[in-house]
Amino acid sequence: MEGQEHIVMLPFMAQGHLIPFLALARKIQQRTGFTITIASTTLNIQYLSATIASTSNSQLDSNIHLAELSFCSTDYGLPPNAENTEDLPLSKIADLVAASTGLEAPAHRLILDIIAKEGRPPLCIVSDMYFGWAANLANNLSTKELIDFGFKCFKATCRKRVGHTC
Repeated sequence: MEGQEHIVMLPFMAQGHLIPFLALARKIQQRTGFTITIASTTLNIQYLSATIASTSNSQLDSNIHLAELSFCSTDYGLPPNAENTEDLPLSKIADLVAASTGLEAPAHRLILDIIAKEGRPPLCIVSDMYFGWAANLANNLSTKELIDFGFKCFKATCRKRVGHTC
């Protein structure tokens, strides 16, 4: 659709981040009609694709696109195909967080492709809090960055219901 806004979402590489980003994308798309692109590594995009297929509302999901960002886990001392926290022992999770900086260049290329196709940058980039590089990316590409701190909702619920911090 000509002139339709576009949002790019960059979830961290964990089911506990991917699924909430998909839910958020669906809510945004439902309320606004914007085009949403969720970008992640190949295996995470396969996971999201299967999730969308099994829970799809085709009218709602038609403007939610998935984009693969190249990532080679072994380049960062991780096991082959370790693209998600579920693929790693707890001792390697921090290494995956550090390795996630390798997604900056492919995300940059993706957004440049969107700009070339649409003639303007996305309305914003919604990034996971672990992607500190996304702020510079948004700034360099003349768009806005929104950071998702989804865990705070759970933490606030714990505080309210249990009476202490989690």
